[in-house]
Amino acid sequence: VVRTLQDVPSTQYKIQIENFSVLQKSKLEKYESSLFEACDHKWRLSLYPNGNTKRGGKGYLSLYLAIAETEALPLGWEVHINMKMLVYDHHQDKYLAFQDAIGSTKRFHHMKTEWGLRKLLALDTFSDASNGFLVEDSCIIGVELFLVRDMAKGESMSLVKDLKQNTHTWRIEGLSEKRDEELSSEQFVVGGPGGDYKWFIYLHPRGRRNAKGKFMSVYLYMSVHSQVPKGGKVYAEYKLRIKHHFGKGDYVKEDRYWFTPRCYSESEKSEAFIDFPSLKNGLLFNDCLVVEVEIMTVCLVKGLN
Repeated sequence: VVRTLQDVPSTQYKIQIENFSVLQKSKLEKYESSLFEACDHKWRLSLYPNGNTKRGGKGYLSLYLAIAETEALPLGWEVHINMKMLVYDHHQDKYLAFQDAIGSTKRFHHMKTEWGLRKLLALDTFSDASNGFLVEDSCIIGVELFLVRDMAKGESMSLVKDLKQNTHTWRIEGLSEKRDEELSSEQFVVGGPGGDYKWFIYLHPRGRRNAKGKFMSVYLYMSVHSQVPKGGKVYAEYKLRIKHHFGKGDYVKEDRYWFTPRCYSESEKSEAFIDFPSLKNGLLFNDCLVVEVEIMTVCLVKGLN
């Protein structure tokens, strides 16, 4: 890998991350950026905050560039890109640029849609604030593409680790009379980066879609009134649970999902949340069900101005 120090590039896409340590401790193995356009094609960055361990990147930052939406390209397509991976040095106000020593020009085609560096920068070096890459737990990582004529684009990623009032409990009485309905909790607020996010819990007593008639479905839902910037998205790690009426063990499922306003947590865990026989063991009592959500981590991704 060839390293050079350079001024702010004019053609770049960057990810600005606040509270990087929270990202490292989360269950997110890799972070995929939003799609961005350069050289008349769509691209996406993939960052492994703890290294791409499956490819020998343990102990390093790993960063990859992938071409996207290739279905419309003609048969036998090829795209040649001169690329540099970038890590911002706060102390020198410059970017440390990384290029593959084998060659800076990469050929993207249908058999090779991703290029990158599994050992971009050692985590020990990156995490040492005296080196200027990770300062006050914030960093900027990106890519420069040769001959990109667009103005610099990018996105900001902000995580919150210590959420306040992050649990909401919903008590449902007379469940048997509502078994054919879609049930919704009252709206509740869990604050995050950039503002307050408004949520609901949705419950389908008889199940939804493939789970219908076999499982109860329980979803976390982000309200349209949440303070999410246009084009932004919110990543949440959370636990959905049904409380045991006699304190003998709640039924809990931990999940994670990328939300936009007016969005369900469309995961298999939510759809097939709990089978009907399991409800008889003290979870459903006197036709009453107590559902609770606990949101542990929230991350906001928005475009940079």
